[in-house]
Amino acid sequence: MRSPFRRQAGTTLIEPLVATAVVGALAAAVLPQFAELGGTAQATQLQGVAAAATSAMHANQGACLVSAHAPRPGGCVQVDNCAAVGRLLFGGLPAGYAVADQPLGPYNGVEARCTVTQLEGGLSERFAGVSAGL
Repeated sequence: MRSPFRRQAGTTLIEPLVATAVVGALAAAVLPQFAELGGTAQATQLQGVAAAATSAMHANQGACLVSAHAPRPGGCVQVDNCAAVGRLLFGGLPAGYAVADQPLGPYNGVEARCTVTQLEGGLSERFAGVSAGL
């Protein structure tokens, strides 16, 4: 004899619809945050390039102080313009970036605020430039 209480197998139509609605709501809430990550990543990358440029300028000044500001390969590099930072960075200035042409001064140790620009987004960041090897 069969039991009047039969066990149902599978799912009803409403369960997949509810699951789809929940996933859709979560996606709608999260997607705008992912869209912002691109701009945040570009700004952070620009800040990293500017920080590396400042470090390279100061490291070069230190190398020049050790060699009495005599330029030499692998050591003191002559820097009298902000745009010379590309010669100081390992691998040069990264692609997609430009440094404004700005003189640093006729003497060693003159500091100025230089500007690096991200060509794709037009964002700019300042870094410290230091004249050396003159």
